[in-house]
Amino acid sequence: MKAGIYFATSNRLDYRIQYLKLGTKETTEIYRKQGPFDHANGLSVSPDETLLLFSERPLPTSELMMAENFR
Repeated sequence: MKAGIYFATSNRLDYRIQYLKLGTKETTEIYRKQGPFDHANGLSVSPDETLLLFSERPLPTSELMMAENFR
């Protein structure tokens, strides 16, 4: 088993999952996604560290439309 911590960092257009190896304090990027996505708080790693689980969804969008002369 590795001695480290998996963690996520994000802002509105950039999401990263990284691994911090405690012995050397070296950080490795595991996953990166750029774009307008929402990532709920939460990150799970399987006990054998072969699977990683997190959520992702596109940010909601809206449209403004104007209709003229309708009845």
